[in-house]
Amino acid sequence: MTTLFKNLLSEKSDDPPEEHPNIHKREKESDLITYEDVEKKGVIVKVIATLSGSKSAKATVLAKKYKELDDKFKEAKDARDSSNLEITDFILEHFDTIEDAALTRVVQTCQLTLQLSKSEAAQSIEVVDYEAVCGELTKFLSEELIEVLDGLIKKYTTIEKTTASKPRLTVKTEALIAEAGVVAALKRMLEMFIKNTLARLQRIDTKLEKIAAKFHAQPTWKTIKIEPNTARRRITD
Repeated sequence: MTTLFKNLLSEKSDDPPEEHPNIHKREKESDLITYEDVEKKGVIVKVIATLSGSKSAKATVLAKKYKELDDKFKEAKDARDSSNLEITDFILEHFDTIEDAALTRVVQTCQLTLQLSKSEAAQSIEVVDYEAVCGELTKFLSEELIEVLDGLIKKYTTIEKTTASKPRLTVKTEALIAEAGVVAALKRMLEMFIKNTLARLQRIDTKLEKIAAKFHAQPTWKTIKIEPNTARRRITD
């Protein structure tokens, strides 16, 4: 009987599969994208597309936008839950905790209506494991009777088509955004260092040219000492 139940559940409909509205194929691997199939017990269960360059940048932008919206959603949900508790406590203040608990409680003014459904007490519900019962029952039945029961189950069993579920999205943004932030910070630091270095060299070169012109000589490089605790520079031989 147990095997019969499993076989019935594993039966597939003969209807052709529904076509996905957006049909895509894997892109050709390049410097911007590579694919990796992940196996588990000899079966491919996951495919990973590793992006770089412009594709990686686009993914980062989308992930950042998602993270910002997700944070706002969580803040709004927390605020709503807090407001829900506050309003519930406000309603309960106006009714008897015991006698009115089984009633729908309504607070109304000339401008609004607040309603709190009746409280449902916890109940014990019997749950029968019919598959286990059938499995035990087969120990006391003859082979002929088991075949008759199998036939009756098949006769009165129908296959219902379930609604296709959409793929569930999971976005892990912390490591991605942190890495992008570090790279951006390092890039800014490097750009600032190069800019400041070029500016200092330009000032030094201008100063040396003025000194050389004063003594009617070609500019030569001199050692520049920076005096401590001051921004003044002193040129020495």
